[in-house]
Amino acid sequence: MAQPWKVLDSVATGEGILELRQRGERDFLITSNSL
Repeated sequence: MAQPWKVLDSVATGEGILELRQRGERDFLITSNSL
């Protein structure tokens, strides 16, 4: 079963929102404008 992403941090920039997400111990993702 897939684990949900947990938002660890986010920052607003001039081009949109950057988010650092984690699911599991070693699985990370950086998103731009929640894409």
